Amino acid sequence: MIDDRYFLEFAHYQRDLAEIRRVRTQVFIVEQAVPEDLEWDDDDIRCDHVLARDREGVAIATGRVSPEGKIGRMAVLENWRGQGVGAAVLRNLIERARERGMREVHLNAQVRAMRFYQAAGFRPFGEEFDEAGIAHMAMTRVIAAPEILKSPRQQRSADPFVPLKTETAGELASATRAVVAAARRELRIYSRNLDRAVLDDSETIEALKHFAITHRPRNVMRILVQDPSEAVSLGHRLIALHRQLSSIIAMRVPAADDLRYASAFVVNEDGGYLFREVGDQFNGHGDLADPVESARLRRYFDQVWERASEHPDLRRLGL
Repeated sequence: MIDDRYFLEFAHYQRDLAEIRRVRTQVFIVEQAVPEDLEWDDDDIRCDHVLARDREGVAIATGRVSPEGKIGRMAVLENWRGQGVGAAVLRNLIERARERGMREVHLNAQVRAMRFYQAAGFRPFGEEFDEAGIAHMAMTRVIAAPEILKSPRQQRSADPFVPLKTETAGELASATRAVVAAARRELRIYSRNLDRAVLDDSETIEALKHFAITHRPRNVMRILVQDPSEAVSLGHRLIALHRQLSSIIAMRVPAADDLRYASAFVVNEDGGYLFREVGDQFNGHGDLADPVESARLRRYFDQVWERASEHPDLRRLGL
């Protein structure tokens, strides 16, 4: 999640059945006139379901993935469409399939929604067909087994749809370098305190330096750090690099109202990102080719950046 307007959770089918039905009834049966006997099937109880809820806990979107890797019943209430909720539900369903050991997911997309799924890495196959009176196209996406996090060079040449998942400092640093290595022109980093275990790592510093000096001055790196005091006092190497290359690497501190944001991320302009729900933990997830989530993270970053300010300790040459 990028903000606190909504949150996602894996649903308990029996407990959450009424809310799942309410969302799908409104979207499919009321709005799209899908016959009720076609909407409800025996697969529901076999599937993993995701629910998105608003701040008050009211369900606003849902989706499911079957044990065979079929994603379906993607539904978002009208007032929440176009705000990234559907993309967040889809990412969670893909991640659940990956956790179940699946190497591929597939779905039947309404033709008018194909661009949405293509942006998430799905590719069409076969011929257009009719389902419940609506034109559909079968689509598929390859997902990876959990053994990710090769070197940045290996990661760039790997399957671009390989998701990133981290649980340790080493994995986090390696995945961060993969996102940096995949960047072409723009890199944005949002951090609580510049994560010494990750952003002060010698290999990561070299990757950031390589990005900064390649094709300059066209490259742009922007860094938001909520509390730079510890990093400054300990002589963080990223701050030193910022001072050496201040025309390329810009660093700011968010405004007071933005300091409540608890997450951290690194994102490039080409669909790559690595996101941590809790910014001072190592658990993270991401992708090297997810333009939807990458765009959302960049939009959020840019909004905070406009309100942020430079910190005198970040500009000071002497420590």
